[in-house]
This record gives sequence, C-alpha cells and structure tokens, in this order.
Amino acid sequence: MTLFTMACASSSSAGAGNADGGSPEAPKAPEQSEALLRAAEKGDAATVSELLRQGAAVDVRDSAGSTPLLLATAGNHVAAARVLIEAGANVNLQNRQLDSAYLLAGAEGHLEILRLTLKNGADLKSTNRYGGTALIPACERGHVEVVKTLLQAGARHVRVRSGVVDPPECARR
Repeated sequence: MTLFTMACASSSSAGAGNADGGSPEAPKAPEQSEALLRAAEKGDAATVSELLRQGAAVDVRDSAGSTPLLLATAGNHVAAARVLIEAGANVNLQNRQLDSAYLLAGAEGHLEILRLTLKNGADLKSTNRYGGTALIPACERGHVEVVKTLLQAGARHVRVRSGVVDPPECARR
C-alpha cells in the first residue's frame, strides 16, 4: 500500500481504525523494522527518515544482530547513517560478530561515518571479536586518516590477546 492510498483510506474511514484498535495507515512493527533495515542497507536516507518518523525503532536488529546503523555503515551510506545517528541510534551496539558502527567504520576506513560515531559517544575502548579496538584494523589496512582521527579522539595503545600494539608505529609503516 502506498502512502497515497493509505492517506485516502484513512480519510474515507476516519475514526474507524482496524480490528486491533490501531490506525489503518500505520505499518505493523515487524514490517516497519524490516523496511528500516533494508532501507539502511541500501542507503535510502529518505525512506529511513520516513520510517523513523512513523515510529520505527532506531536500534532494531536483524537475524545477525545488526542494527540499521551497522548496515548503513557496512555500505558506507553516510546520509543514512547520519539520519540514524541524529535519531538516536547507539553507535556502540554490536552484532553477533561483535562489530559496531564505530568499530566497522574504523576497520573499513569509512572516515565520515567514523567521525559521526566519535561525535556521538563511540566507546574508544570497545573491542571486536579479535579483542582489538578500531585502531588495529585501521593500522593493518593502511587507513592513515582514520588512525590519525582515532588518535586525535583520544585512542591510545590497544590491548590485544598477544600484547600491546602501538598505533603510531603501525601508522608509520
């Protein structure tokens, strides 16, 4: 049902409601959740915004535990990520693989999303499934601007299972 047909249906049946007492134009919560996850994954910021306006839960999770923000981050969909963060998405929520928007942005070199997460409460000490912070994959993958940004934000040495890695050293490699 399109927004136009929903609007027409609500004006012709004003006050009627549906059997469960809900509004006839409001999508059901599971449908909203799935739509929000898919819109974020595709980077459709306008649809993400509209679904949030309709009441979709900003931190809903898919079967892998990923949030819309994590899906937007995976695709480097900056506009969709911005909409979600401005709506209150938690930048530190981790999926089953222990990825968060903050950690993934650092690992993948998505600098603009990383900066958004840092401005909105990213936990610099959070760790991925390997026990490392965002600095380790950023260093390993040569994301020099990401490493500089993390260091400027206050990230320092990172503890891993096998010892301590000095991010400034890895940035010079």
